[in-house]
Amino acid sequence: LIDALIEIDSNLKPNAVNEKQVYIENPIRKMNILEAVQSDNIKKVNYKNAIGKVSKEYIWVYPPGIPLITPGEVIDKNIINKINEFIKAKIEIRTDSEEFPNIKVI
Repeated sequence: LIDALIEIDSNLKPNAVNEKQVYIENPIRKMNILEAVQSDNIKKVNYKNAIGKVSKEYIWVYPPGIPLITPGEVIDKNIINKINEFIKAKIEIRTDSEEFPNIKVI
C-alpha cells in the first residue's frame, strides 16, 4: 500500500491553486455565533450581493473544510473576491444550508 501511494503521489502534477498561499483577513464580528444562528431575521441572497451583511451560516471551501466566514461575521469584498477565485479554480464552496450560491444572512 505504501509503495502504491508513493507511486501515485510521484505521478501527480501540482495544482497551482493549492500551491498559492491563501490569506484572508479576519472579518469583523458583528455578533457571536449563537446570536447569529438563533436570529429570526433571515434573508437568502446571492453571495455576490452579501457585502456588508452578517452571515447566518458557515461558508467554507471543500476540501479542506476551513471556514471562510462564520455566523455573526460581516461579509466583505475580500471574502467575495476569495470565493470568486475558488469558483474560478473549480474548488467547491459549501454552506450550512447547501444552497450556494445563495447564502443566509441577517
